[in-house]
Amino acid sequence: MSQQDFVFVASGRPLAAVAREIARAVGASVDPEHSSPQRVSLVLSSPAAGPEVEVRCHVERNQFSEQAPPPEEVNAYDGYPVLLDVWLRRRNDQRQQVAARALFERMAQASPRTPTLLVQELGLLLAAHLPDHGVHEFPPGTTVDAQDQEAWGNWVLSGK
Repeated sequence: MSQQDFVFVASGRPLAAVAREIARAVGASVDPEHSSPQRVSLVLSSPAAGPEVEVRCHVERNQFSEQAPPPEEVNAYDGYPVLLDVWLRRRNDQRQQVAARALFERMAQASPRTPTLLVQELGLLLAAHLPDHGVHEFPPGTTVDAQDQEAWGNWVLSGK
């Protein structure tokens, strides 16, 4: 099974507006054939992942977060209503991880007022971006689960 890479975005704006903003910020185009009102499909290239690597991502509402979960069920991404599911047209886990990282970094640079998280497999928290604070890399093995809240520190927005 292929690896999953996600960028979570803290934005309460309408999904289509968020997708257009992301597309402009990272130089992506909207793929209307694979888009719907619930999911906008973006296509971009990622020189960091290799020549002619086509990166695709679905911009959609974060269906993994919970509203006011009990403390032991909090996840790092609960405060991020939008997610980007990043994948490559030609699957390659290592290149996909590089492409997701490059997308996260481009978003942090181009939209510095928008908080974001880089997450792998919905379990590992790799990095966070916060306005006025920049990007923070988490130690390897840091999870999105409540048990690692101390490691997240003030880098993760609360879902409350």
